[in-house]
Amino acid sequence: RFGQEGAYNIFIYDLAGDDIYFLTYGSAKDVTPAWSADGSMLAFVSDRSGTPNIWAVRRPQDKLALLSAGSEMLRDGHQPPFPSAFYGEKPLRQITHFTTGAFDPEWSDDGSLLFTAFENFSFQLRRLRDVASLYDKAEVARRDSLLTLTPPWQIPSFAAKSSLSSVVYRKKFNLDVAQSQITQDPIFGTSGGAQLAMSDMLGNQQYYFLIYNTAQTRDDFLGSFNVAVTRVDLSKRLNTAIGGYHFAGTYYNYAQGFYYERRYGGFASVSYPLSVFQRIEGSLNVRVSDKNIFGLIDRRALLVSNFVSWVGDNSLWGASGPLDGERFNFTIGNTLDVWESNVNFYTIIADYRRYFRLSTRMTLATRLYTAINQGKEALPFFLGGSWDLRLYPRWQIWGKKSFLISNELRFPFIDRFIVSFPFGGLGFSAIRGAAFVDLGNSWDSRLNTVLGSYGLGIRLRVGGFLVLRYDVGRVFSLHGLRSDSGYSFFHDREWKTQFFFGWDF
Repeated sequence: RFGQEGAYNIFIYDLAGDDIYFLTYGSAKDVTPAWSADGSMLAFVSDRSGTPNIWAVRRPQDKLALLSAGSEMLRDGHQPPFPSAFYGEKPLRQITHFTTGAFDPEWSDDGSLLFTAFENFSFQLRRLRDVASLYDKAEVARRDSLLTLTPPWQIPSFAAKSSLSSVVYRKKFNLDVAQSQITQDPIFGTSGGAQLAMSDMLGNQQYYFLIYNTAQTRDDFLGSFNVAVTRVDLSKRLNTAIGGYHFAGTYYNYAQGFYYERRYGGFASVSYPLSVFQRIEGSLNVRVSDKNIFGLIDRRALLVSNFVSWVGDNSLWGASGPLDGERFNFTIGNTLDVWESNVNFYTIIADYRRYFRLSTRMTLATRLYTAINQGKEALPFFLGGSWDLRLYPRWQIWGKKSFLISNELRFPFIDRFIVSFPFGGLGFSAIRGAAFVDLGNSWDSRLNTVLGSYGLGIRLRVGGFLVLRYDVGRVFSLHGLRSDSGYSFFHDREWKTQFFFGWDF
């Protein structure tokens, strides 16, 4: 407890027995211990007598004894490096002139003096040779008066009475985010919307609102409103979220082309932390779906989706992404049409990412990913783009089954880049480089082809929240994996480039 009050105590640590013996224990400040030449006595500076003096102890069980100011018994034939001129017996002279001071002097066997100095923003070990000559040339310092310590001055205080009280926390919500946009498209026409987010002072209760319209004609205006409301509760260990939505409009993806779908329903989700780095999540989504794939499918269904996930993340991040640790997400789920079973498929997703720290700023990152949607009207997974299978067109590889293996060496490229203009300057910092190799594909029935890419990339963080990515490299593929005649290897010699945004995986 004395250490918390600003005191210093001296102890001996026995390496062999892993034991600690306290030589001093109390409210005094005991500093700069030094062993005698024969190792039988320990001298130190202490203010236990009211002023700093040199004290010594022979064994841990002995009582402390005050040394005289002129004692010279610490080193064989040498004067002690501690001042011995307090009472005028010896002249006290200053032989060093550091602005920041010199500490812990120790005599060496050759008569030089070793000590610690602080200079150029670092602690340094220094040696003084021919100390006697330096001593003779130095001027005699004025004798120290050894003034006793006086109690520090205290600010006058006013007497007051204190009492404990409690105040009921009342939720007061403030608007955190408000944003809107309007778009004009030659095919889809004009659309626009807004998004709002609000929370209480502690952030325990959060509300999110979304509204936009995708009507192409005046008659579609009311039916094309898209609305979503979400409430998140983080006040307890078990985090919960509930919400409702209505989405309607014309959609497009590479697997199904253009289609119209109207969905409305509600959802609920829970998240329970197992530790600081891991959690279990569960979600339930119930909605009515009216879907019309033009000329192919026209169906109405009541869809119920259930998902359970195990999520972990103890990664340590750098300028453009994780540098150390691991991240994973294992999810299983099912989507079912409870009216007519027109839709019924299960989902399995496994995503594991590991970061091997090679040095302070270099990392080898590995990602293993696979996903399966199997059943009636199962949704496809998409690959391609800077976020997964790099150098391939974004989201143009699809299938109900998917896998991805990514390896990336992350290293510092440019620490600081500054461009100076007559009217000012523009600077960028923490520009990172990457060397990568990717393998993966998405398919429906049988996997016959594995796609791959390799190359180099540059990552530039802008504003602390956005990372710009530029990759250059080549692509290759393995064909006929299940063919009786064997597989074939194709290597595209054309250099490909890709520019996008996003953090490293």
